[in-house]
Amino acid sequence: MIRSIRTAVAVGVLLLAATPAHATTWSIVDRGAVVLDTNLVPNVAEMSGVTYLGVEGNLLRFAAVQDSGGRVVNFDVSATAGGTINAATAVSSVTLANSLDFEGVAALGDGLALFSEETTPGVRAYDLSSGAAAGVVDMPAVYSHRRSNKGLESLALSRDGHTLWTGNEEALTIDGPLASGSAGTTVRLQRFAGGGVDWAAAEQYAYQVEPIHAIGFGATPRRGLSDLMALPDGSLLTLERSFAGLASPVYVSGMFLVDFEGATDISDAVYDSGLTGEIYTPVGKTSLYSKPAGSSVGQNLEGITLGPRLANGSWLVMGVVDDSGGDDPVSDNTVIAFELAPPKPSLPGDYDGDGEVDLADLAAWRGSFGLTMPAGNEHGGAGADGNANGVVDAADFTVWRDNYAPPAATTVPEPAGVVVVLLAAISVATTWRGASR
Repeated sequence: MIRSIRTAVAVGVLLLAATPAHATTWSIVDRGAVVLDTNLVPNVAEMSGVTYLGVEGNLLRFAAVQDSGGRVVNFDVSATAGGTINAATAVSSVTLANSLDFEGVAALGDGLALFSEETTPGVRAYDLSSGAAAGVVDMPAVYSHRRSNKGLESLALSRDGHTLWTGNEEALTIDGPLASGSAGTTVRLQRFAGGGVDWAAAEQYAYQVEPIHAIGFGATPRRGLSDLMALPDGSLLTLERSFAGLASPVYVSGMFLVDFEGATDISDAVYDSGLTGEIYTPVGKTSLYSKPAGSSVGQNLEGITLGPRLANGSWLVMGVVDDSGGDDPVSDNTVIAFELAPPKPSLPGDYDGDGEVDLADLAAWRGSFGLTMPAGNEHGGAGADGNANGVVDAADFTVWRDNYAPPAATTVPEPAGVVVVLLAAISVATTWRGASR
């Protein structure tokens, strides 16, 4: 039995928003797929979630969690400077203290990682070296209404380590039907604030999964939210998995950029009894990728993670395929690489790429302040790097201000007022929680 002090700290910060007011436009392209070499680590199967651990020599180290048996497999990837994958080799494994239906994983950077699981459902922390349990995140009670095997499939951690996201794969029993060929399904995106193993539930949003791409036969078609990934600028990317059964393609993978502007926070108690019949606005979404992944008929791409920065300024994204323990004839222990390219504005100061220089661009600058960006062009750098010097800084506010045409009676904010970090509220609640090892 272990006992830990869990501290929840709520901090209002104006400089770095947890959910960007206006999502920018990124792009995703394929960079190859290989079957994982398991000669050193036999019996690898059902890879569900993946996380980036860092550089090992001249290789990239990732960890994938299997959705049965509580096993985590470390594997090394060889890739070109442009992100094309050459090989992936399993090098070691560890078994977690609990045998649950683990789905998502996010490394914390200190030898620990967070895992989402469908069994209870919940989010738990474990030591990646020993497999020992290190903590449990308190989940909102509404997730107890998850459908069997359609619970917390996803997990994403922001680059600053203070925002955590998860979501149910398909609609809760109180929120509506499953996806069909003509209609999608509504799931809940859950944000947590905190850091390390200490997290407190924050906002919750409705997200509309797309309809199933085709209805085949021989198996039950389905579509749901398979994983989440936090982008370098704090935006959120979703991975949807569509399975048609015996049809072509068998699988279609969809990746969407989430836009929280105007969305309803459904963490309010009025939505605890379900979304059916209630009035709310779901998050917006922009499609960045929609096609079979891993082969012409598609494979069961179940987890994705943000990898390192590439030489061209883009980012490597790594995905893993769930082979269903060998029962899926079109899926293998496949590792799939993607290149994630940041947006470049067409107008100076147009940091969200919508063709206008407005207050949404100020929010984009504020949300990515301090981040490094790839080399720019004649219109500026990527994202909110308006002067193309490779970093989002105060000079980029000047670029926005000089190109912003405010509506009547609107005052352009001064830099000093924009960069002030306001600690609006700090509340510390300390509780004792026991967890079995």
